[in-house]
Amino acid sequence: FGSAMDIVAQTANSGEGQQKAEHELVGAEVSKQNDIYDAVVVAAFGGVHVNLPGTDEMLVHPFFVLCFAVCLFVAQYSSIMFLLLDQELAAPVRQWESTSDVLIYSKLLTILILQSSLFSELMGALRLTCFILNPATWTDVDRPGNEDTHAGQRCKTRIFQGLWSCPVVLILSMIAMVMKIFVCYQVIVSSVSIILVTRSVTDSIFNGLAITYIADLDETTWEIVASVCHFDDFEDFEFQVDLDASAKDYTGQPGFCCIGSCFKRQREGSERQPADPERQPEGYGALLERIVSGVLVFFVYLRQLSVIIFALDTNVLPIARDMCTYSRWLNDEGKSVGWWVGPLFKFACKTIFVLDPTEDIQLVTDPAVGGFCTMEYSRMMLSDTWAISWKYPKAMSIGVMVLTLLLVVPEISNILVKRLVTCLESYPCCFQISVAGSKESAPKELTRMEKIQMWEKQLQQVKQNNDKLANALKAKQPGSLGR
Repeated sequence: FGSAMDIVAQTANSGEGQQKAEHELVGAEVSKQNDIYDAVVVAAFGGVHVNLPGTDEMLVHPFFVLCFAVCLFVAQYSSIMFLLLDQELAAPVRQWESTSDVLIYSKLLTILILQSSLFSELMGALRLTCFILNPATWTDVDRPGNEDTHAGQRCKTRIFQGLWSCPVVLILSMIAMVMKIFVCYQVIVSSVSIILVTRSVTDSIFNGLAITYIADLDETTWEIVASVCHFDDFEDFEFQVDLDASAKDYTGQPGFCCIGSCFKRQREGSERQPADPERQPEGYGALLERIVSGVLVFFVYLRQLSVIIFALDTNVLPIARDMCTYSRWLNDEGKSVGWWVGPLFKFACKTIFVLDPTEDIQLVTDPAVGGFCTMEYSRMMLSDTWAISWKYPKAMSIGVMVLTLLLVVPEISNILVKRLVTCLESYPCCFQISVAGSKESAPKELTRMEKIQMWEKQLQQVKQNNDKLANALKAKQPGSLGR
């Protein structure tokens, strides 16, 4: 029994060490899409693997996935620009002599359907961007390169930690998300003009399908890359928060002084513990990310609404104003926005596009060579937005109400429901009794450490009984021996 107790003690110590090594992980409540841009972010958190001979697999660094994403971005942005240059930019939105109300309403309906189809992609991209911009993400979420998390303890070599360090993967993830947001926003903006310029219902539908196809190329590209490079699908991958890393205090450390409880997803040691001991207290990181992304999407679609109403009011295509703005940037006339905008746009035309569109833009827009740009095609300003709001208050009010119902009301409802559940958990008579009753039917399963402690107590009791028996034999007490 002495040797048995030593074995149990060693097993308990090894189990305790293994329990300390095994970190507790919970979901981070972050959604992602199965496309090439989100694959870069997933790869930064160790979610993309390549199959090796046999049953082995290897982590894929986000840099390799970003190379494919950059190629796709060049193709998408070039396609959008060439598609816009092929349109009749100087054509009016509505020809009063021949355009019927049926055509106008069909165009507006097509625009609404197209904007709705791109809503989830824009919202997902903005939420994922807020997720990677959250400072607590890089300290609490399980990922390679973070020694405080479970995945970061698998390999601690200097080269590995350097390649998967926070600055490296953060920059790569941000580049991918900026490209995705830029393409999505360009599709949302350009689709309005591409549909408004059509002269039949059939053309408006087919033009909408064409611009949507460009936006969906990211998913097709990921399927091709994953098939050719033998990458595993990350559809089942989930961003997870390491509770041990989340409980660590970074206050006062360089670079982490801004991490407070408001940025974290899980908070340890709150004053009021929840009724369910397995449920961890929630931080405000996920809520802040949803609020910021929702506000951004709200203003994006609010501007789109004002752009559409302004185009119908002035009978000028929105993309025609954008092309004239591009022309002013190429001629270094757009210094009101910033001196750096013109040189940056020229650099983008020479590097990003498959073919430099500078000459085509100047040929279409420059009045000196027969272009259409005049003062009538000046850029839409904030003052124009206010003027449209006062001129068409009914349309703007309906748009604001719809956006509020889609973006603001669900978040407020989610917060109120969570607060209500938290308050009900404080009263056993109305909530905890029903929860406890539902759990009593299913007995709680003991953990490995609890089973070891139970076996240790049983063996300790057996050892005590044997010690009593041995003492009785030595003292030669028949009464005690009989008992």
